[in-house]
Amino acid sequence: MTGKHSTEAGNLVIMLELLKIIKGASKMDKLENNRLQMFKSVEEYLEKYGDVTKEIPGFQNSFGDFQGSIASIEEKDKEYLLIAQGSTAEKETAEDEMIETLVKLCSLVYVFARRTKDEQLKSISKVTPSGLKYMRDGDLLHRAQTLQEQMLANKVAMEPYQITQSHIDELKARIDAYEAKSDIKENKFAERKTARQELSSKFIDATEILTEELDSLVEFIKDTHGEFYGKYQSTRLINDV
Repeated sequence: MTGKHSTEAGNLVIMLELLKIIKGASKMDKLENNRLQMFKSVEEYLEKYGDVTKEIPGFQNSFGDFQGSIASIEEKDKEYLLIAQGSTAEKETAEDEMIETLVKLCSLVYVFARRTKDEQLKSISKVTPSGLKYMRDGDLLHRAQTLQEQMLANKVAMEPYQITQSHIDELKARIDAYEAKSDIKENKFAERKTARQELSSKFIDATEILTEELDSLVEFIKDTHGEFYGKYQSTRLINDV
């Protein structure tokens, strides 16, 4: 890969990274994973031949920045995953707990509705864990809130089924927890988007250092260390996909 081609490739990657920032891509893709592996292969190669690179003026400054950029990419990627996985896990737990309470109480409410010929209550209280699980968030929340309101309105009539205020309060607490975690997940989306943009920006930084500085500096010893230069270009070419 010549210096000109290397620069052109770097500019193309920078444009692709900027495009991802604009579109708000949601995770590190195959291209980025391959590029990160290429960065690390180049880093390993240059570390191995430190006796050669020490002859290049200004090399250590650029190489140190390149290593820092690689570390920043890996750190930001972990941060992004923690944000994404954490918000989802919290919401899933709150959802499962609310569904468990709903199913338990609806087993009694349904019989009450059937015995009193309340077809509307009968319809909304006929639930299954899987059916609730596959409902959209807004629909699930509405169903739970409606059932809680109906239980409160029919509390006295439901006494023979031992549906008490404590049961209604338990369901309300589950609903509030689920709603809160859903809001948290929405807020986490913005946080996740920011982390993703920062990750893309760090790829741009590393690419610029590699294509604009390291590739150029290596040209300095092309004539005196031809074998090193050739292997460096091979490392860049094989992994730069």
